[in-house]
Amino acid sequence: MLIQLWIAESLIEERTNERLEDIGNNVFHSIVSQGFIVPLSCDFNDGRPKYKVSDNNISNIQQFSSNGYLLVEDVVPGFKLSDKWGDTSQLSHLSLHGKIDLITFEAIKKCEYLRTLLINPRHDSCIKLVPWDLFLRLNLLRALKLSQTHISQLPSSIANVKSLRYIDVSETPIITLPESIGSLHKLLTLKLRGCTCFVALPKGMKNLTKLQHLDLDIVGQLSPMPSGMGNLINLQNLSGFIVDRDDGFHICELKNLNNLRGEICISRLERVPNSEEAMEAALLTKNYLNKLELRWSDLRVEEAEVEEGILECLQPHSGLKELHILFYGGSKLPSWFGHPSFADLTAIRPITLYKFKNCQFLPSLGELPSLKFLYIAEMNTVSEVDYRFCRNREDQGHHAFPKLEILKFDVMLKLEGWMGVQNGDFPSLVKLTLVYCPKLNTLQLFHHCPKLISMPNEGLPSSLEFLLIKDCPELKEQCSKGKGQDWCKIAHAPSIWIVISTSLSLGPPLTLLLLYTNRNLSPQQ
Repeated sequence: MLIQLWIAESLIEERTNERLEDIGNNVFHSIVSQGFIVPLSCDFNDGRPKYKVSDNNISNIQQFSSNGYLLVEDVVPGFKLSDKWGDTSQLSHLSLHGKIDLITFEAIKKCEYLRTLLINPRHDSCIKLVPWDLFLRLNLLRALKLSQTHISQLPSSIANVKSLRYIDVSETPIITLPESIGSLHKLLTLKLRGCTCFVALPKGMKNLTKLQHLDLDIVGQLSPMPSGMGNLINLQNLSGFIVDRDDGFHICELKNLNNLRGEICISRLERVPNSEEAMEAALLTKNYLNKLELRWSDLRVEEAEVEEGILECLQPHSGLKELHILFYGGSKLPSWFGHPSFADLTAIRPITLYKFKNCQFLPSLGELPSLKFLYIAEMNTVSEVDYRFCRNREDQGHHAFPKLEILKFDVMLKLEGWMGVQNGDFPSLVKLTLVYCPKLNTLQLFHHCPKLISMPNEGLPSSLEFLLIKDCPELKEQCSKGKGQDWCKIAHAPSIWIVISTSLSLGPPLTLLLLYTNRNLSPQQ
C-alpha cells in the first residue's frame, strides 16, 4: 500500500528500464535499514509484516504538519478539522483515525487542495455513505482510502476527480462501482480485496488503460468479467480471468497482458472453443507470473480431445513457481509435462492435480529438479502407478523427484498398485500421505528415502497386501515388529519386506532382509 501511495503522489522518480514498484521497494528497505521504520507485527490475514515509525522519529513526522501534512489519531463524533488545523484550504495530505461521521466529511469538503485522503475508521465507526458532493470539492485528489468503512457504494460524482490514481475500498460492503469510474484515465490502483458483497466491475473498466493493480478475488467474487480487459496492457496484478464465449470475454484477451505478475487463475476453460484460441492467450510470454491455476468447471460434459488440445496450448513459462490444474477432462496430459523444456522449470515447487476424470496414468514429473510438494487428488481412473511417474524411460539413469519433500495422494478409488520405484528415487521425501485408496494392494515406494521418518498418520490402506521398505533406516526402526511406533500402521499387510543394505570396512556390502510373511511369524534373516 505505501509504495502504491508514493507512486500515486509522484514521489518516486522514474528511471530507465526500472519499474516504479522496484524503485519504491529499494527506497522502503533503505528506510528500514536506517531504523526510520521498524517492524511491528505480522498481519494475520495475509501474513505480510506491518511496520511503524520508530519512536525516535515520531517528532520528525510531526514536523510535517506545518507543510500540508496532518495525521489525527483521536477523531470522535462531531470532530472539527479546524480545531487541529486553522486554514484547512492549505492542507494537502490528511489521515484520520477514529470514529468518523458526516460532520467530519463536512469539514473535509473545505480542503479544496487535498491530494491524499486516508480514512481509517474504528470498528464501531458508522460511515455508511460518502456525501455526493464531496468529490465536487476535492477535484485535486490523487489517493483515496475508505477501506474497512461501512459504505455500500461510491457516488458517481467521483468521476469529477480526474486526478485520482489510487482508490482503496477493500473490506467494505460495497456492491458495485459507479459506471462513471471508467472516466478516471489516470487511475493506477483499485483495491477491492475482502469486499464480500461485491458482484460486478463496471463496464467501463476497459477504458482504464493505465491501471496497474486490480486487487480483487475475481474468481471467488465475480460471475462475469467486464469485456475488453485485454485493453489494460499495463496491468501487473490480475488474480483471475473468467472465460466466456461472447466477444470481449475470450481467453485471447490475455494475449497482450505481458506485465502480469504474482498469480492468476484462469477459470471456466470449458468455454474455450479450440486450441487455436487457447494459443492466443500466449501464457508462454507471461514471464513474471509465479503461480498459475488452470480450472475447468466440475459439473459439465467433458470433451476429452478438445480439452487435451487446449491444455497443450496453455504451456506456462519456465520460471513458474506454482502450478495447479483442476477438473481437467482429457485422457492424457500435455507433452510439456514430460518434455525436457518442462523439466527446466527449476523454480517450480508446488504442483496440484485435482479431479482429472479421464486420465488413466500419472504424468512423468520425476525429472523436475526443484519440485518440493505434489498433491494428486481424485484421479479415479488411475489403477496403477508405474515407472512413468518417475521417469520417461524405465532405464533412465537418474534419481526421480530429487527435491520432493511432501507427497499426498487423496481419494484414488481405483489405484491398486504402485511400482517402478528405483534405488535413489525420492531421496528428500519427508512426508507421505495416502488418503482413501481402498483398492491399493501393492506399495513399492519406500526405496532409499533416508529422510522419511514415519508412515502416514492415517496408516496404509486396509487392502494393502505387499509392502517393500528398502534402505530407509529411520523407517526401519519405526516399523520394527511389535516395538516400532508405526508397526500398528502396517501390521495388517500379509507380506512386509524391510531391506537394509550395510557396508563393512572389510568385505563386500551386506544386505539385511527382514521378511514378515505372517503376523504370527518371527522375522527371518
